[in-house]
Amino acid sequence: IALVLQILPVGAAIIADRYTYLPYIGIFFIFSHWINNLLENKSVNLAYLKIPAIAALTLFSIIFCYATVQRCKIWHDSITLWNDAIQKDPGVPKSYNGRGDAYNLTKQYDKAIVDLSKAVQLKPDYAEAYYNRGLAYYFLGKYNEAITDYTSALKYNPQLAVAFYNRSGTYFTLQKFQPALEDALKARLYGYEVDQKFIEALEAGIKSTIK
Repeated sequence: IALVLQILPVGAAIIADRYTYLPYIGIFFIFSHWINNLLENKSVNLAYLKIPAIAALTLFSIIFCYATVQRCKIWHDSITLWNDAIQKDPGVPKSYNGRGDAYNLTKQYDKAIVDLSKAVQLKPDYAEAYYNRGLAYYFLGKYNEAITDYTSALKYNPQLAVAFYNRSGTYFTLQKFQPALEDALKARLYGYEVDQKFIEALEAGIKSTIK
């Protein structure tokens, strides 16, 4: 739980705004304590502050209610969130990879390929983006392009088990059983849970081609 609380900061999570919520408790405690002391001070005439205080509080509430509504629109789904990130900083490859992944999940594969191509353009060694684009190509039936991208992903991350597994599945679709088996075994070696029945199906496929 220490990693979740980020008491000792780990990775880029330290910049997440949710980690400011707890410190704000202290700020509001100090502010409320100051207000309480002010109200208890009999020597201070607060009558003239009543209307400005109500007006300021009302304006504050309206502004933050509006900001909350606008922010909820951005957080509507992953695509709108990444749209906002790209609009604010269009040179970040992670944003294009994130939106490309979101397009994959919503079966908008052509849009995914556009974003993921932008991601690898900005960062040519971006293994995850190559992998995600490989998925998009696979679901579009472009198996050779998918294999090329899975291979690129493995070039930059040789232990990316899921890339071995999905390249294996693509080879299987093309009935290239030997490389499919080799990739499936490598995926298992690097920790991916490969169903034994899939291994057996590949072995059977190899035997059928020998006959």
